[in-house]
Amino acid sequence: MRPVNVVVQKSKRLVKITWDDGQVQTIAFDALRRNCPCATCQALDPTRVLNDAAMDLLDVQSTGNYALRFTWGDGHRDGIYTWQTLRSLSGQS
Repeated sequence: MRPVNVVVQKSKRLVKITWDDGQVQTIAFDALRRNCPCATCQALDPTRVLNDAAMDLLDVQSTGNYALRFTWGDGHRDGIYTWQTLRSLSGQS
């Protein structure tokens, strides 16, 4: 399972992923940031308040053939979201 298309819809604050099995998934910026898989974010309180910049998605880059990396408005870009991690966020829009 791999994405064949990734579209950032800034006005709606959503990332739309079309997968090679035909599934189309939308994930809210908020859900992506709150589920960041990096060690730092995993160690923080999940109910913490993130400022507006932290929730502003600036860039998406492919990482190898297994993941995406998101760059956020506060400069955070340590989370590497594997295909499996992204699929697990289904329904979080």
